Amino acid sequence: MNRLITIFLAFVLVLGFAACSEPEKLPEKDDIPESVPEVPEQEEVSEPVSEEEPPEIKTLPEIDGEPLSDEEIEFFNDMINPITDGKGNMEQNPWGHFFMSYYDNVREINFPSFIAYFPSDGSKVEEEEFQKLREIEAWGFDNCETLEEMPVPVHSISKKDVDAVLMEYAGITSDDLDTSAVAYLEEYDCYYTSTSDFAWGMFICSGGERIGNTIYLYGESELSFYSDEETTDMLVLIEEEGSYKIVSHQHYKNP
Repeated sequence: MNRLITIFLAFVLVLGFAACSEPEKLPEKDDIPESVPEVPEQEEVSEPVSEEEPPEIKTLPEIDGEPLSDEEIEFFNDMINPITDGKGNMEQNPWGHFFMSYYDNVREINFPSFIAYFPSDGSKVEEEEFQKLREIEAWGFDNCETLEEMPVPVHSISKKDVDAVLMEYAGITSDDLDTSAVAYLEEYDCYYTSTSDFAWGMFICSGGERIGNTIYLYGESELSFYSDEETTDMLVLIEEEGSYKIVSHQHYKNP
């Protein structure tokens, strides 16, 4: 009963407010324009440019070489994949650094990815060194004014060590690469990274072919494990007097 009374009173108040409100004044006949003025044309607004889509994956080319034997495939898998110390502990295989990105030519390798988990020589970065590091554009921790404020460890990596690996496994040095995205201090002759974990690149070979001294290995790398398409990774090596140098690490769509 109380609810009905409340609704009735609210209805009466609304009617009373409407009655007390001054009615909207209608325009006189002379105030109405004979025609509606034309609306000026608006400049055509172009659609916002969408982010560039990633390039389409190329189709795996037909090599038509001499197929590798099962023994050869096993040999290359043993050579390029993570190794153990004989006690079941994983050790870092330098080959893994080359599997952290794709490239048609090893000189186009993504250097930040290549060096991200490169082993440090164990040298401790000092505060003075860190302050010089902060002056470099490639160093990405502008909000950290002291070494103590860093959220992750800072690693100094000898350029000589990096160049030694690049020369042994690819026949080049870091001077042949675009290293601008990685901090480097000439005074210390070191590159600098900042990682708190550890990872290595992997390539699992499932087949291959040979043409002369060029070896084409087919398989799957860690980068392609989560690909939405049916793809194959191809690692190209050159054999030189019993040793092998990497030429490219490519990602293809299956034919």
